[in-house]
Amino acid sequence: MKKEHNSNEVDRIKAMYDRGDINGAENRCNELLQIYEKEQNPNMVMQLLGVLVTICTRSARYTEAEEIALQLIELAQQNSDENILQKAYNSLGVIYYYTNRYDDAYLNYNKALAIVKNNEDRLQYASILTNIANLESTMGKMSESIERYIECIAIAQYYGDTRVELGAQINLGQSYAKLGYYADGLEHSSRALHLAQELGNKMAQSSILHTFGVLYINMGDYLAAENYLMQAATINEELNNISWLLRNKTSLANIEVVRGNFEKALEIEKEIETKTVALGEPEQLADVRCNIARTLIRLHRYAEAENILLNIITQAGKFPHKTSYIHSMLGTIYSAENSSLYDSQKAIHYLNKSITESDEKHDKQDLTPYKLLAEVYDREGNVIESLMLLKRYITMTESKITDKEKELAEKMKSEKNIRKKEIETQLLTNIAPESIVNRMMNREKIADYFSSVSIIFIDIVNFTSLSQSIEPELLLEFLNTAFSAFDECAARYGVEKIKTIGDAYMAVAGIPKWTPDHAQRAANFACAILSLAPNIHSPVEGIPLSLRIGIACGEAIAGIIGTKRLSYDLWGDAVNTASRMESHGEAGKIHVSEEFKHAVETVHEPSLRFIPRGEIDIKGKGTMRTYFLEKVSEP
Repeated sequence: MKKEHNSNEVDRIKAMYDRGDINGAENRCNELLQIYEKEQNPNMVMQLLGVLVTICTRSARYTEAEEIALQLIELAQQNSDENILQKAYNSLGVIYYYTNRYDDAYLNYNKALAIVKNNEDRLQYASILTNIANLESTMGKMSESIERYIECIAIAQYYGDTRVELGAQINLGQSYAKLGYYADGLEHSSRALHLAQELGNKMAQSSILHTFGVLYINMGDYLAAENYLMQAATINEELNNISWLLRNKTSLANIEVVRGNFEKALEIEKEIETKTVALGEPEQLADVRCNIARTLIRLHRYAEAENILLNIITQAGKFPHKTSYIHSMLGTIYSAENSSLYDSQKAIHYLNKSITESDEKHDKQDLTPYKLLAEVYDREGNVIESLMLLKRYITMTESKITDKEKELAEKMKSEKNIRKKEIETQLLTNIAPESIVNRMMNREKIADYFSSVSIIFIDIVNFTSLSQSIEPELLLEFLNTAFSAFDECAARYGVEKIKTIGDAYMAVAGIPKWTPDHAQRAANFACAILSLAPNIHSPVEGIPLSLRIGIACGEAIAGIIGTKRLSYDLWGDAVNTASRMESHGEAGKIHVSEEFKHAVETVHEPSLRFIPRGEIDIKGKGTMRTYFLEKVSEP
């Protein structure tokens, strides 16, 4: 009960943050951290650190967020907690993404993805995939990112997880906008806004309204852009979310830059600078000052811009991802013919540095250095170098959004419903037989009666003691190996796996398509499973794998239950009897009911024999005559 209470505490903190009480959420988080650190409760400490990482990241306190994420990774490794570990890797990837450390982001996302694939957590897989898609979108790999977003949305909608869908919808809208499909961008952003309102997530609402503003800037509708950005700013003022409020104002300044109102833009940016200094976040302050330098260059106030940029560049070790942009602007200053600071050699030096750094990061967003460098070479009489650079500039400009890319994006858009259905079918196949999935796709209610089927339960003997002797990773690897072997055997004998419950494996013969030889199939399957056991490596040295199997036959009802996490299951007295046969059986043997024995004998299977066990008392069933099933040895 205490564990449930602890989890509720974390959920309450997350809800506080979603409602916009950022300071309250952070303060409560730190209070609880002190308590659980004293109690030496690593599980709660890790959960709370995970919340703190999110708070710091979304408040643009990236340095602090990175330190906490690295601490969380170390704790998760010490406690062998793969769930926390993959979340920490994912969070670290987000931090590196926001700070333009794309290679590091990709590395950590894939570490998280490897753990999730092993655990088969489809929702967390979709969440990480969304982040990878964000990275690909930023790096210009639009077709790949769009395909991932569509897959993530399909998974999220299938499981009914609005939080995961929210992130994917936001980013899919942004991707279509980058390709010039503004209507599609607005469509998906509108869907995202609806989800955010449904969740009561004020933070997400402000972010989406900001996205609307950026979309309308790209569309040239500056009045609409201002309207949405002001709405976002109003929410962030209510939430006292200064970091995001300043982002809203930065976009409003960008509108003035596009309009050519540089003095107005500079006025807004100076206001942003003052408030950012108060925040005490050097990363965000460097961004603001870069924007001020950009506007000063537009105003031809080159000396002021140079002074700002050279001050930032002295701290390049803190912001290595900004150097390409800073070097580009310095190159712009020194290549401006109307500037008293014109210096062709400095221009060539800084523009070349910007291009090299951009190439190393695979960042092709800013192509200005290529054009400016070509112009400088032309003035210096280096015509061949100028022409080569100009040609490269034109080629790269055209390749940023090629016709082929647009055509592919359009094709993906038209096929996304098909893709969604394919993913839905694939997911459903993991929980139910194909014939059942087809009926589900036709919106048919699944509730089937069978007059006689054979149910098999398989249990691993001494599993509890085995599980306490090995690491969780080895235990999961062992179970995966064993159950995969059982699955292959089931397919060979025409038996359908129903589910696994801990170390127990439940299967049935005669469902979903009834067959008169279901008992024979179940018997041969069980015998084959027993013969497999010695070939499956035990997780503990010197202790061979031992199985206990129980089988019964009779009436059963099969159907789908649940609305979000669906399950194909069986009900009936025969199911209970089969479970009792297993629990009252013996290690290395197949324990069966008398009804099952008679069902096998009706198909005259000479390779099977039944050893009477006599009458025994079965819990919940009373006295029953049961048997041990054996395979007759070949002569």
